[in-house]
Amino acid sequence: MKAAGREIRGQYRLNLNRIVWLFMLCSFLGYLIETVDVLVGKGAPGRQGLLYGPLAPVYGLGALLFALLYPLFRNRNELFSFVLLCAAGAVFEYLCSFMQEKLFGTVSWEYTGFGFDWDGRTNLVLALCWGALGLFMIKIGYPLFCRGLDKIPRGIQTAVSIMLLIFMIGNLFLSGAAIWRQAERREHVPPNGRFEVFLDKTYPDERLKKTFPNMKAVKE
Repeated sequence: MKAAGREIRGQYRLNLNRIVWLFMLCSFLGYLIETVDVLVGKGAPGRQGLLYGPLAPVYGLGALLFALLYPLFRNRNELFSFVLLCAAGAVFEYLCSFMQEKLFGTVSWEYTGFGFDWDGRTNLVLALCWGALGLFMIKIGYPLFCRGLDKIPRGIQTAVSIMLLIFMIGNLFLSGAAIWRQAERREHVPPNGRFEVFLDKTYPDERLKKTFPNMKAVKE
Protein backbone atom coordinates (compact mmCIF):
# COMPACT_ATOMS: atom_id res chain seq x y z
CA MET A 1 0.00 0.00 0.00
CA LYS A 2 2.81 2.41 0.87
CA ALA A 3 4.56 1.65 -2.42
CA ALA A 4 1.32 2.27 -4.31
CA GLY A 5 0.88 5.57 -2.50
CA ARG A 6 4.39 6.68 -3.42
CA GLU A 7 3.75 5.66 -7.04
CA ILE A 8 0.58 7.79 -7.19
CA ARG A 9 2.35 10.78 -5.64
CA GLY A 10 5.20 10.40 -8.10
CA GLN A 11 2.77 10.14 -11.00
CA TYR A 12 1.48 13.63 -10.26
CA ARG A 13 4.70 15.21 -9.01
CA LEU A 14 5.38 18.69 -10.37
CA ASN A 15 8.12 19.05 -12.95
CA LEU A 16 9.13 21.96 -15.19
CA ASN A 17 6.71 21.04 -18.00
CA ARG A 18 3.78 20.70 -15.61
CA ILE A 19 4.65 23.94 -13.84
CA VAL A 20 4.81 25.95 -17.07
CA TRP A 21 1.75 24.40 -18.74
CA LEU A 22 -0.39 24.51 -15.59
CA PHE A 23 0.53 28.12 -14.88
CA MET A 24 -0.24 29.24 -18.43
CA LEU A 25 -3.47 27.25 -18.70
CA CYS A 26 -4.89 28.44 -15.39
CA SER A 27 -3.74 32.03 -15.98
CA PHE A 28 -5.74 31.98 -19.22
CA LEU A 29 -8.75 30.34 -17.57
CA GLY A 30 -8.52 32.90 -14.77
CA TYR A 31 -8.63 35.69 -17.34
CA LEU A 32 -11.79 34.15 -18.80
CA ILE A 33 -13.36 33.96 -15.32
CA GLU A 34 -12.52 37.60 -14.70
CA THR A 35 -13.91 38.58 -18.11
CA VAL A 36 -17.21 36.83 -17.41
CA ASP A 37 -17.36 38.51 -14.00
CA VAL A 38 -16.84 41.90 -15.66
CA LEU A 39 -19.49 41.24 -18.30
CA VAL A 40 -22.02 40.10 -15.69
CA GLY A 41 -21.24 43.04 -13.42
CA LYS A 42 -21.00 45.48 -16.34
CA GLY A 43 -17.66 46.68 -15.06
CA ALA A 44 -14.58 47.98 -16.85
CA PRO A 45 -13.32 45.55 -19.51
CA GLY A 46 -9.91 43.97 -19.25
CA ARG A 47 -8.64 42.05 -16.24
CA GLN A 48 -5.29 40.86 -17.55
CA GLY A 49 -2.42 40.90 -15.12
CA LEU A 50 0.49 41.31 -17.54
CA LEU A 51 1.29 43.59 -20.45
CA TYR A 52 0.96 40.87 -23.06
CA GLY A 53 -1.55 38.08 -23.38
CA PRO A 54 -4.97 37.30 -21.91
CA LEU A 55 -3.46 36.11 -18.64
CA ALA A 56 -4.36 36.54 -14.97
CA PRO A 57 -1.24 35.16 -13.25
CA VAL A 58 -2.80 35.11 -9.77
CA TYR A 59 -4.90 32.15 -10.92
CA GLY A 60 -1.84 30.44 -12.39
CA LEU A 61 0.06 30.83 -9.14
CA GLY A 62 -2.98 29.64 -7.19
CA ALA A 63 -3.15 26.51 -9.35
CA LEU A 64 0.52 25.82 -8.65
CA LEU A 65 -0.14 26.24 -4.93
CA PHE A 66 -2.92 23.65 -5.05
CA ALA A 67 -0.71 21.32 -7.12
CA LEU A 68 1.94 21.57 -4.39
CA LEU A 69 -0.71 20.77 -1.77
CA TYR A 70 -2.03 17.81 -3.78
CA PRO A 71 -0.01 15.13 -1.90
CA LEU A 72 -1.30 16.44 1.44
CA PHE A 73 -4.98 16.53 0.51
CA ARG A 74 -5.55 13.89 -2.17
CA ASN A 75 -6.88 11.34 0.34
CA ARG A 76 -8.28 13.74 2.93
CA ASN A 77 -11.93 14.20 3.83
CA GLU A 78 -13.60 16.71 1.49
CA LEU A 79 -14.94 18.97 4.27
CA PHE A 80 -11.61 19.00 6.08
CA SER A 81 -9.80 19.76 2.82
CA PHE A 82 -12.27 22.49 1.86
CA VAL A 83 -11.82 24.36 5.15
CA LEU A 84 -8.03 24.28 5.00
CA LEU A 85 -7.97 25.18 1.31
CA CYS A 86 -10.23 28.18 2.04
CA ALA A 87 -7.66 29.35 4.56
CA ALA A 88 -4.74 28.67 2.19
CA GLY A 89 -6.45 30.57 -0.64
CA ALA A 90 -7.26 33.54 1.60
CA VAL A 91 -3.67 33.78 2.86
CA PHE A 92 -2.37 33.44 -0.71
CA GLU A 93 -4.60 36.23 -2.05
CA TYR A 94 -3.74 38.46 0.91
CA LEU A 95 -0.02 37.97 0.30
CA CYS A 96 -0.38 38.70 -3.43
CA SER A 97 -2.10 42.01 -2.68
CA PHE A 98 0.38 42.84 0.09
CA MET A 99 3.43 42.15 -2.09
CA GLN A 100 2.00 44.18 -4.99
CA GLU A 101 1.45 47.14 -2.70
CA LYS A 102 4.91 46.95 -1.15
CA LEU A 103 6.73 46.46 -4.45
CA PHE A 104 4.81 48.84 -6.72
CA GLY A 105 2.63 50.98 -4.46
CA THR A 106 -0.54 49.72 -6.17
CA VAL A 107 -3.41 47.31 -5.60
CA SER A 108 -5.55 45.56 -8.20
CA TRP A 109 -8.43 44.57 -5.93
CA GLU A 110 -9.91 46.05 -2.77
CA TYR A 111 -12.77 44.54 -0.79
CA THR A 112 -13.24 46.90 2.14
CA GLY A 113 -16.92 47.11 2.99
CA PHE A 114 -17.86 43.84 1.27
CA GLY A 115 -18.22 42.08 4.63
CA PHE A 116 -15.83 39.79 6.51
CA ASP A 117 -12.87 41.28 4.69
CA TRP A 118 -9.24 41.03 5.77
CA ASP A 119 -7.63 44.49 5.38
CA GLY A 120 -9.61 44.80 2.14
CA ARG A 121 -7.27 42.30 0.47
CA THR A 122 -9.63 39.33 0.58
CA ASN A 123 -12.90 38.34 2.23
CA LEU A 124 -14.99 35.37 3.29
CA VAL A 125 -16.78 34.91 -0.05
CA LEU A 126 -13.48 34.84 -1.93
CA ALA A 127 -12.01 32.43 0.60
CA LEU A 128 -14.93 30.09 -0.06
CA CYS A 129 -14.31 30.43 -3.81
CA TRP A 130 -10.64 29.57 -3.34
CA GLY A 131 -11.65 26.57 -1.25
CA ALA A 132 -14.02 25.33 -3.95
CA LEU A 133 -11.40 25.85 -6.68
CA GLY A 134 -8.76 24.13 -4.57
CA LEU A 135 -10.97 21.15 -3.83
CA PHE A 136 -11.81 20.79 -7.52
CA MET A 137 -8.14 21.05 -8.48
CA ILE A 138 -6.99 18.43 -6.00
CA LYS A 139 -9.80 15.93 -6.45
CA ILE A 140 -10.37 16.30 -10.21
CA GLY A 141 -8.56 19.09 -12.04
CA TYR A 142 -4.88 18.44 -11.32
CA PRO A 143 -4.91 14.66 -11.92
CA LEU A 144 -6.92 15.22 -15.12
CA PHE A 145 -4.45 17.86 -16.26
CA CYS A 146 -1.48 15.56 -15.63
CA ARG A 147 -3.04 12.66 -17.51
CA GLY A 148 -3.90 14.93 -20.44
CA LEU A 149 -0.43 16.48 -20.58
CA ASP A 150 1.22 13.06 -20.42
CA LYS A 151 -0.48 12.16 -23.70
CA ILE A 152 1.61 14.81 -25.45
CA PRO A 153 5.09 13.56 -26.48
CA ARG A 154 7.73 14.68 -23.99
CA GLY A 155 9.80 16.42 -26.67
CA ILE A 156 6.85 18.58 -27.72
CA GLN A 157 6.06 19.34 -24.07
CA THR A 158 9.60 20.53 -23.44
CA ALA A 159 9.87 22.59 -26.64
CA VAL A 160 6.60 24.38 -25.92
CA SER A 161 7.60 24.85 -22.26
CA ILE A 162 10.85 26.55 -23.26
CA MET A 163 9.04 28.94 -25.62
CA LEU A 164 6.37 29.75 -23.02
CA LEU A 165 9.00 30.20 -20.33
CA ILE A 166 10.99 32.67 -22.45
CA PHE A 167 7.77 34.55 -23.25
CA MET A 168 6.72 34.67 -19.59
CA ILE A 169 10.12 35.79 -18.29
CA GLY A 170 10.14 38.67 -20.77
CA ASN A 171 6.49 39.46 -20.07
CA LEU A 172 6.98 39.47 -16.30
CA PHE A 173 10.13 41.57 -16.54
CA LEU A 174 8.60 44.21 -18.81
CA SER A 175 5.36 44.31 -16.82
CA GLY A 176 7.18 44.75 -13.53
CA ALA A 177 9.56 47.33 -14.97
CA ALA A 178 6.74 49.35 -16.56
CA ILE A 179 4.73 49.44 -13.33
CA TRP A 180 7.84 50.24 -11.28
CA ARG A 181 8.64 53.13 -13.63
CA GLN A 182 5.05 54.35 -13.36
CA ALA A 183 5.48 54.50 -9.59
CA GLU A 184 8.62 56.60 -10.11
CA ARG A 185 6.73 58.96 -12.42
CA ARG A 186 4.14 59.50 -9.69
CA GLU A 187 7.03 60.72 -7.52
CA HIS A 188 8.26 62.93 -10.40
CA VAL A 189 11.49 60.94 -10.74
CA PRO A 190 13.07 61.61 -14.16
CA PRO A 191 14.14 58.64 -16.31
CA ASN A 192 17.63 57.32 -15.67
CA GLY A 193 19.12 55.82 -18.80
CA ARG A 194 17.84 54.62 -22.14
CA PHE A 195 15.78 51.76 -20.74
CA GLU A 196 13.69 54.01 -18.53
CA VAL A 197 13.21 56.42 -21.43
CA PHE A 198 12.01 53.42 -23.45
CA LEU A 199 9.58 52.50 -20.67
CA ASP A 200 8.21 56.03 -20.51
CA LYS A 201 7.64 56.17 -24.26
CA THR A 202 6.36 52.62 -24.77
CA TYR A 203 4.29 52.19 -21.61
CA PRO A 204 2.96 55.64 -20.62
CA ASP A 205 0.32 56.01 -17.93
CA GLU A 206 -2.48 56.04 -20.51
CA ARG A 207 -1.48 52.63 -21.87
CA LEU A 208 -1.04 51.12 -18.41
CA LYS A 209 -4.43 52.43 -17.32
CA LYS A 210 -6.03 50.82 -20.35
CA THR A 211 -4.20 47.53 -19.80
CA PHE A 212 -4.73 47.43 -16.02
CA PRO A 213 -7.99 49.35 -15.42
CA ASN A 214 -8.37 47.96 -11.90
CA MET A 215 -4.87 48.84 -10.72
CA LYS A 216 -4.92 51.80 -8.33
CA ALA A 217 -2.10 53.67 -6.63
CA VAL A 218 -2.10 53.41 -2.87
CA LYS A 219 -2.04 56.80 -1.21
CA GLU A 220 0.23 56.95 1.79
